[in-house]
Amino acid sequence: RPMQIFSRVALVRCQRQIYTSGLFARKAGRGQDQALDVFGQLQALLDQTGSDLRHMAKATYYVCDDDSARGMDRVRLWRYDQDRPPAASKCMVHGVGRAGRTLTMDIIAVGKP
Repeated sequence: RPMQIFSRVALVRCQRQIYTSGLFARKAGRGQDQALDVFGQLQALLDQTGSDLRHMAKATYYVCDDDSARGMDRVRLWRYDQDRPPAASKCMVHGVGRAGRTLTMDIIAVGKP
């Protein structure tokens, strides 16, 4: 079966929801390097809030160029459980609001049962 980096739908049966916004790499760099840094930050936030990457419901990715889009896709393949990827959207944008950065993401997750 093909590798999964997103799903078309996520059903949430949980009272506790976790929202993140505007996660940026701490320094400028190639798309994959930025994505690795952002996913590291995301993992730390989810750990602090009682969740993990398996309990993400929705992800929205904003990328400025093909390098960022490819880097984000590669990291998603490495980090996501192929049986539980979040519903996701990826948008090509002119900028992400921080100098030298070419990607950002917003996430909705739920707490672990």
